[in-house]
Amino acid sequence: MGLFDTIINIKNLVTGGSAEVHLELSKVTLGEPFKIRMRADVADNDLKIDGAFLEIQGIEEIEVPHDIPKTDTKTAENQQKDKTEIIRKTTVTSEQKITMAEKMELKANEEYVWDAVAELASHNQPVYKGKYCTHTYRVKAYLDCYGNDPDSGWVSLDIE
Repeated sequence: MGLFDTIINIKNLVTGGSAEVHLELSKVTLGEPFKIRMRADVADNDLKIDGAFLEIQGIEEIEVPHDIPKTDTKTAENQQKDKTEIIRKTTVTSEQKITMAEKMELKANEEYVWDAVAELASHNQPVYKGKYCTHTYRVKAYLDCYGNDPDSGWVSLDIE
């Protein structure tokens, strides 16, 4: 392994570029099982992982406008609207982690595919979008390895 290969390995550790991770989802209905396929395309070097995982979260997000008054010099009666700020808050309402693969070594330039069946419990909050508040579900696939874990990024679940 030359100096250039070492530099590439270090870059992959920092950026998570040691593999590309992708997700494929079947139709999702609250309270019913659905299929998830995780695919990992390994870069030019073998990759030791502590596991391959899916993380599914229910997320509630609130965005509320808040007027910030501008007070005149003498009395509070002379307040005028100066500007509006948006107050944001996010909370995780449900979370589940699914193990797709245990500790193993992934070979360079190979593709690995894992399938799972998941279910959002029927007692979980429904998906909704209000004036100030939304509740959605998202999923992320990732490989747990040394350095920055390669992942699919969060993917919104379209729930019917």
